[in-house]
Amino acid sequence: MKHREIRAAVLSALKENISERVSWFDGRPVFIDEQELPAVAVYLTDASAADEFVDEGTWEATLHIEVFLRAKE
Repeated sequence: MKHREIRAAVLSALKENISERVSWFDGRPVFIDEQELPAVAVYLTDASAADEFVDEGTWEATLHIEVFLRAKE
């Protein structure tokens, strides 16, 4: 699976199971406006070629699911 396919699959599964109003981000947002909270971001980091298979284009990365909530005063 490509990175965008992985993120899309994870976002789809989350959306099916979270019924509350949430802003969804495919990738880590640089800035989130207060009106967009609560928000969930799905992104991958640290992508690198896996050395397990020499003849295949196998990659590994860290999947992040980040939740942004309003701060309580």
